[in-house]
Parts: sequence; structure tokens; C-alpha cells
Amino acid sequence: MSRGAYRELIGVAPLNLWAQSDGDIPIWYLIPDLASLHRLLADDISTWGQLKNYIDQGAAGQFGFRGDELARINARAKLCGAIRSGARVGRGTPATAAALDASGAISGSFIARCVHLLDECKGDAAEFLAQLRAKAIGGFRNDKVEQLEQFFRENGHIVDGERLKPDELAHRVRIELTAELVGGAITRDDLDQMMGDLAIPGIGITRTTRPDRTAAAPALPVP
Repeated sequence: MSRGAYRELIGVAPLNLWAQSDGDIPIWYLIPDLASLHRLLADDISTWGQLKNYIDQGAAGQFGFRGDELARINARAKLCGAIRSGARVGRGTPATAAALDASGAISGSFIARCVHLLDECKGDAAEFLAQLRAKAIGGFRNDKVEQLEQFFRENGHIVDGERLKPDELAHRVRIELTAELVGGAITRDDLDQMMGDLAIPGIGITRTTRPDRTAAAPALPVP
């Protein structure tokens, strides 16, 4: 079974970019070997926080893991956290219907249409305001748009700064994990795979969009 098919079978949900802790990361993201993954799931170990408790207590050996394997798992957990952290740069927290209500800028006659538009924007407050300014909802007043923007900024739904492009994010993560890359705990392919697995909107890189370095190697000039 492929990793993707196994993911569907066990119901691994997309990671929340705004989760406060990495402890809830499903171990599917961290353990590519499906036999090892199955062994942990059979023992009711399904998240990084649960597995880390065993590692910290020196008890991970009961699952068949040894030093090098544990180093790779720890490195992949750090890699996952670094990608999510970088992907948050320039992104505000998603706005919700509750945020619209709390802003005090939307009357009862507009709330249903605004909630629908926000859903279409997937909670992106900046895109939502752009749509309002483009008159996606007729009759919505400009001063109310400005009131919404102020509320979104004060509550972290809109932040200043440019979002990182995929290559910029990859470079940032490679710098942050230099020791793990040099030591061999993770590889460039691990980075590509993790970015594809996380599938962050506007960021996710799948392995099919980049040349396979292993396949390309025989074609490189030999000194």
C-alpha cells in the first residue's frame, strides 16, 4: 500500500497551520516506513506527543527503534515544525464567522452573505476584504470595510510582511536544519516530501513538480 493510500485508510487529517503545539502531529507525517508506522498505531501511538514521551523516557526501544532511527524521527518532527513556522510568515490567522460577529461591523442583513463569502475565501481575511472592496456584496459600506480591516489587524487576522514563496521557505528551512542535513538525519528529499505532505495552500511542493535527483544523477557529467 502506498503512503497516500494508507493515509486515507487511517484517516490522517491535514495539519492545522495555526496549532500551538507540534505534539498533535500525526505520526504518519514523521515515519515514512509503513511497517513501523503500523506497529506504533497498533500500540495506540498515533501522535508525535505520545511517541516523544516514550523517546524522552528512553522507552522507544520496545517499538524497535534505535539511535539512528530516533534521530531521523526527531529531525522530521523538527522539519515539520520549521515548515509550518515559515509558512505562517505574512499570514494572519484564519477569520471565522465568530470573528465577523465580534467585529461589530456587520449588520444582521449582511451577516449571512458575509459568512458565505468568508467561507469562499477559506478564512483569508485579506482576500475577504479585497472581495468586499470589489463589491462582491452589493450595498456593503466602505466605512464598514475599514472597520473590519482594523478589527482584523488588531486580532491577528491580517499581518504585515510578504508571504514566503516555496523556494524561499525551502531555503529558510534548510538553514534552520543545517545540522540535521549535514549529519544525514534528513535529506533534501525529506524536505520535498514533507512540503508536499503538508500541502499548505500557496506553499506545498510535490515531488512531481521537481526533477527527481536520483533519476537525474546518471545524466550528470562525470568528471
